[in-house]
Amino acid sequence: MYNTMAPLSMTHHSVHIHGHAFQVVAMGYPSYDRTTGHFLQPNADIQCTNGLCTGATWRDGPPTLNLKNPPMKDTVLVPVNGYTVVRFRSDNPGHWLLHCHNDQHMNEGMALVLREAADRHPSPPEGFPRCGDFTWSSAEYQHALGGEGSQQIQTPGTDMKVTTLSIVAGVTVLAISVVVAAAVYCIMKKKGFRLHLSRNMKWEVPR
Repeated sequence: MYNTMAPLSMTHHSVHIHGHAFQVVAMGYPSYDRTTGHFLQPNADIQCTNGLCTGATWRDGPPTLNLKNPPMKDTVLVPVNGYTVVRFRSDNPGHWLLHCHNDQHMNEGMALVLREAADRHPSPPEGFPRCGDFTWSSAEYQHALGGEGSQQIQTPGTDMKVTTLSIVAGVTVLAISVVVAAAVYCIMKKKGFRLHLSRNMKWEVPR
């Protein structure tokens, strides 16, 4: 994975994969001014064939890969004008999203779907929606979106039922509180405690 947008955005990308964990076997960083920390030039390991670097190749062959004890991750930083090399075992059939974990970048299209072992995908359950099964009318679709021409669906008596339930619940809680308070008062009184009514109500211990 090579970060080619850095000359304009100077942005790192945290790339995340679903359905797998990968080994980070190599990373390459751009050149920086050691005093100011300013970016100087892209990583020299990569050779670009055009301005957007869509045809990137290794300049002098691939870098040294750590295949002995590489860290395992499911999210890794691709440094500005640098690269990250990962590997993972393709052993989980399905469609898995690989994307930048910056939501704005993902919404702008920095994502792809890995179609893994399509011949081993399980059959969908009976009745599972498929492409072409969408049968909503334009009016139903507009209603679901809450767009123009949509009308709010109201069930007669719904508001009244909700209000009634709220009142019943409130009265029930109040009644339980009164019963508990009365029971506590009776128990304390039997034990000889006396409630001292003042600004700060408290029980006086019998002597």
